[in-house]
Amino acid sequence: MDRRPEVDGAGRMPVPARRCSRRAWLQALAAAAIAAGRGPVRAASADRVRTWQLATGYPAHGFHARNIERFAQDVQAATGGALRIDVHAGGQLAPLPEILDGLRAGRFEAGEVLLSGSAAQLPLADVDAVPFVVSGYEDARRLAGISRAFIDQDARALGLRLLFDVPWPPQGLYARRPVGSIADLRGMRFRVYNETTRRFAAYVQAQPVEIGAVELPEAIRTGRIDAMLTSAATGVDSEAWNGLRHFYDIHAWIPKNAVLVRLAAFDALPPEHQGRVLDAAAVAQQRGWQMSQDEAGAARQALAARGMTVEPPGAILARELKRLGEKFSLEWIRGTAGRGNAVFLPYFTQAASR
Repeated sequence: MDRRPEVDGAGRMPVPARRCSRRAWLQALAAAAIAAGRGPVRAASADRVRTWQLATGYPAHGFHARNIERFAQDVQAATGGALRIDVHAGGQLAPLPEILDGLRAGRFEAGEVLLSGSAAQLPLADVDAVPFVVSGYEDARRLAGISRAFIDQDARALGLRLLFDVPWPPQGLYARRPVGSIADLRGMRFRVYNETTRRFAAYVQAQPVEIGAVELPEAIRTGRIDAMLTSAATGVDSEAWNGLRHFYDIHAWIPKNAVLVRLAAFDALPPEHQGRVLDAAAVAQQRGWQMSQDEAGAARQALAARGMTVEPPGAILARELKRLGEKFSLEWIRGTAGRGNAVFLPYFTQAASR
């Protein structure tokens, strides 16, 4: 990844040392802007500074929020301080489920949403949560590349614009006992927490057990569940090794968060600053995808270090899950009144030609 200025514990850029004159500091900013191909940056006077409020429901220490903070710093530097983005993490401005509505109502200029939770207003946004369609980050990038324009089109109809998206680590299969095929899941007490996991449990004839994130560590420790679908990172947070000995890296789905901005706020910027915001967004997207992959790799290593068996699915299980993916895909397309074909047809055509 590219190296960026470090930030202090409050997420601020470090103040230049006293021996560094204001002129030298501005020259450094100008050099960075020239390297980016958009010319030198001039510091904005105080009366010309615009400020955006950006809402996210995730904690400041998480990689999504850290990436957004870096984005805000990049924008401020690239515009010579003319655009400042104040990032409010942890639901300070609005809880996660209310951020999209808050954006539309103009309560803040920008916000981060979970795309799969936004499908009621952005109809194709949950394509990344259709199970067993992608087999890894490369597939997830292709799917995102195809679907991004459709999601942005729907966002613009709401007065919003998609700036960038970043995935969560892939969802894997945890089990108390080895799983070589779907038949091995039959009768297991399976943790469910949304409609997708409930449908999966029904398909494999497992016993659904409703368990939220807060209850999960105790549920694992006390043996209330035998299996679950969640990321390696969540497995570490919930200490899955206390009861679930096997982790299959099946990449069930790779959901994404997206940062959106109000069109009115974006269009009010000078064209030059609009370009710099989009440049910073492109960098944030690339950086965020790498951060997600790094997070996933570190979490898998942590599970293995605690004695869990971490491995890819066997051939039989992988084949059966792929068939389930076809079933889930058809259901999703029907739920989009056929619009989903515009995403899945090119995606699967590309996959077949590889």
